[in-house]
Amino acid sequence: MNYAQKLLTRLKANHDGCSDYRAAQILEISPASISLVKQGRNGFSDQTINKIAQLLGENPMKVIGQYHLETQDFPSMNNVWEAMVEWGFKEEMKQYQRVTEDGIGKVSGL
Repeated sequence: MNYAQKLLTRLKANHDGCSDYRAAQILEISPASISLVKQGRNGFSDQTINKIAQLLGENPMKVIGQYHLETQDFPSMNNVWEAMVEWGFKEEMKQYQRVTEDGIGKVSGL
């Protein structure tokens, strides 16, 4: 399963196992585009990957960078994709730190 297919699977699971048709509606792309991704014949645009990342609550820079690293569609830009993934990871860690410092998300009674 390629990265685009994994993203699609995660998106559909996040939306109660929605149909391909519903996933296309959510992403504002054609059902044919979903079909091509499922067949491994096409991927998603950066715009669509950005939307998927936001719907999954993930840092879009990290997801877009990881997508390009795994697809190797622009191998001469791997240093850019790696930097995007690292930056996205750092941003997620900053947010996590803020949450724990504020005490949000702590489980009481443990």
